[in-house]
Amino acid sequence: MRSISSAAIVAVPALFLSLLTGCGGSAGLGTGSTSAAVTGNWRLAAQAQPASQSQVAAFTGSLQVIQAGGGALPSTVQGVVHAVALPSQQASTLCVSPTVAIPLTGSTAADGTLTLTSSKFANGGVLTVRGSYDAASRTLKAAQIGVAGGSCGFAVQPAIAAQYQPIQGTYTGTFTSTGGSNLGVSAQLTQTSAPDPNGNYSLQGSATFAANPCLGSTVVTSSTVSGGTVSFQYTDSTTGAAVSASGTYDPNAGTLTIGSYTLTGNTQACSDTGTGVLQHQ
Repeated sequence: MRSISSAAIVAVPALFLSLLTGCGGSAGLGTGSTSAAVTGNWRLAAQAQPASQSQVAAFTGSLQVIQAGGGALPSTVQGVVHAVALPSQQASTLCVSPTVAIPLTGSTAADGTLTLTSSKFANGGVLTVRGSYDAASRTLKAAQIGVAGGSCGFAVQPAIAAQYQPIQGTYTGTFTSTGGSNLGVSAQLTQTSAPDPNGNYSLQGSATFAANPCLGSTVVTSSTVSGGTVSFQYTDSTTGAAVSASGTYDPNAGTLTIGSYTLTGNTQACSDTGTGVLQHQ
């Protein structure tokens, strides 16, 4: 009878496992393709409301896979986040300013669990984020967040960690002034593919504003995109008028909800404030 070598015995289950992985048998971060999907724009927030006006309960920013693992090998992840004030808070009262960049480093375990730890901030605090990336929902499952020590410290607790799709394409809608008048808007927007050193993304593009003598063809002259929040300014080089707007958007980047906009120009007629909604087309 022909003997079977031990190497062949080992190779058969290894081949079987590799076929399972190729057919979606593993969705953990240990696989290179899934691991790379973690790269992008994120919002990391505790589920519970902050205990005080100064406590930070949410962070936004970017995560980047700088070395993708394969199989059971870990992937190395880096990122930069910022504190975010909730609607019930004022940014000026937070224990750390939203302008402070907080670097994160971490890796993935063989079971797909991602663990990130920050550099020290706010008198020695260290932010920790943990969860398992789910490519279908673009979230961290069983996510947890906490800050150990410092003036921003809070115990590790359940969190919502969501990845945000890029703002990309045509958005149309209406800006409504505080006086009740409506201004039709059609915007072409493209989000940068990589963040800046502070972990923020930006926008490029142009917009047209219907039947407004102050605004003809405008272009984006400044912008910031970070984990579900967006701010931008459109400027008309001919009239000198500008529209500054800020707001939020959903993880699929389907709706931009403009919490406030301000129109400024060289005349009183080119002065307006209000809110708006833009929908992806």
